[in-house]
Amino acid sequence: MRPMRRFILTCVAILSVLAAAWPVQGGYIKAQKERYNLFVFGDKMATGLLAGLWRVLPADGPILARGRMQVGSGLARPQLYDWNRTLPGILDTNKVDIALVMLGVNDAREIRSGAVRVLFGTDQWRNIYAARVRRLIAHFKTRGIPLYWVGLPPVRDEGRNEALKYVAEIIEKEVKAAGAKYIPIHHAFATAEGRFTDRFPDESGKVVRMRARNGVHFIKTGNTKLARIVAKVLLRDVAEAGPDEPEAPEVIAAEDGKDTISGPVMGHRGPLGQVSVVAASRLPGENAATITAMTRVLHSRQRIPPPDSPAQRLFIDGEWPKPPPGRADDFSVPPELKKPSPRGR
Repeated sequence: MRPMRRFILTCVAILSVLAAAWPVQGGYIKAQKERYNLFVFGDKMATGLLAGLWRVLPADGPILARGRMQVGSGLARPQLYDWNRTLPGILDTNKVDIALVMLGVNDAREIRSGAVRVLFGTDQWRNIYAARVRRLIAHFKTRGIPLYWVGLPPVRDEGRNEALKYVAEIIEKEVKAAGAKYIPIHHAFATAEGRFTDRFPDESGKVVRMRARNGVHFIKTGNTKLARIVAKVLLRDVAEAGPDEPEAPEVIAAEDGKDTISGPVMGHRGPLGQVSVVAASRLPGENAATITAMTRVLHSRQRIPPPDSPAQRLFIDGEWPKPPPGRADDFSVPPELKKPSPRGR
């Protein structure tokens, strides 16, 4: 492989890795405010979550929580309560800075589509349910409202527990695909083996009951634990709120023809020796070793090219090298066409 081609491929590889793993600047919540209006949407489980948030969120803190709930609701039975129909009106008449959704515990059932009954767990059911989740997410996304969707906990009945895992998996996939945030809670309310249990240690370390007798819903202690999990995510993101502001690359000039760069180098070296530097501290942790090694290869090739060399003309003067005559990218006029016609003599 020619040196120039190897150099170009190395540059492309480094840029691909950096584009995939570069840390995101700014927070998930873009608007910076002293106080955010959090709106909780969901079923009876969401009602308990809201009550728990009132207990765990600081009264004078940055988040004021309210909500709209409908017991027994979900996305599988819009004939009972149609969230996709009623949600736009709720958003239009309420100030919602952050949305929190907890739905799905009532959705492990057949879906009626007109006169047709679609059996739970079939491909058709999955497609219909996923579309309803996407539609619900779109109401928030089109308004620019940061959305958090809380997952489902384990339940006592093993058959229903497996069905709800299926529902939660669909929700999680659609939420993440839309760029919203999914807060999983299943592991926090399960045993080490992933099974249902209704007792956990509270804040003091005392083991107490946290689930209702029906093996589905939470009681006050469980709602408090659930709210602490959710509040931790919300308060962290509120503290990091702000727009995307990527830092400009640092520019360091070489002195007396000597390279003064101590970290990985990425970018263009100008005719005066200046280079764009990517500090090692800004490299993603798990890929830092790979990127550092690759940038060292690039760094080793970043030298001031000899005068009047192809590299000088390409990278400094910006003059693309001329192709050999007759090659596919040679668009020059053939010599035979340049001969003057007999009339011009």
